[in-house]
Amino acid sequence: LRFPVMCKPLVACGTVESHQLAVVRREDGLASQRSPLLLQEFVCHSASIVKVYYAGGQTRAQTRPSLPDLARGEAGVAVVEFDSQRPLPGRVEFQLEQPAQPGLFGGTSAQGG
Repeated sequence: LRFPVMCKPLVACGTVESHQLAVVRREDGLASQRSPLLLQEFVCHSASIVKVYYAGGQTRAQTRPSLPDLARGEAGVAVVEFDSQRPLPGRVEFQLEQPAQPGLFGGTSAQGG
């Protein structure tokens, strides 16, 4: 697993805790996280996410703003914690000074290239 990583509680839904997430950008940030939790490698995605819904035989897709792209090893805070039910943190919260390097899907790469 490579940094940055998403930290998610194992509680899947229905509780306040299930929406308490964190992006840990460096190994030293893991100590502040409570376990048990799920770690997922953060994949840059051009600060957009597509939600797809299917109900009653109909499919709907909606593009929403998401977290900023984060380059591996970039300076800034080690951890950004947030509630996924509230406005998401942006470049200011991550203390990003410049955009990350171009990468997959026209976004940026956490690998820096």
